Amino acid sequence: MGMADFWINVSKADLRGEGNVELRLIIPLLHALGYEDDDIDSKYPVVFQAGRLGRKPEADFVCFYGPLHNRDTSLLVVEAKKPGEALSDGKAQGESYAANLRAPLLLMTNGEALEIWQL
Repeated sequence: MGMADFWINVSKADLRGEGNVELRLIIPLLHALGYEDDDIDSKYPVVFQAGRLGRKPEADFVCFYGPLHNRDTSLLVVEAKKPGEALSDGKAQGESYAANLRAPLLLMTNGEALEIWQL
């Protein structure tokens, strides 16, 4: 599917909730951008040295170059939010994940807005 097809299909998608944003917007977008399933990891763990309590941090999606998926091959961190949630609410989180993984790009979307940041 090319980018034109992606935009036509996404305009018809049901994007209620963060899970639908991931399934119906982000995955098709990553495919339209040329990423294959083997390039994409979902719920990718982000390991910080110390100081984080509670739920283990994980990026919603990380795209990699090549078969090794690590900090040396990460290209793009993707953070999804539910529709209506401000992207600014998760920007610091996404930036910390991208910096930790040494990914040069951060993509954030809530299904209504999409932002891409070069770090």
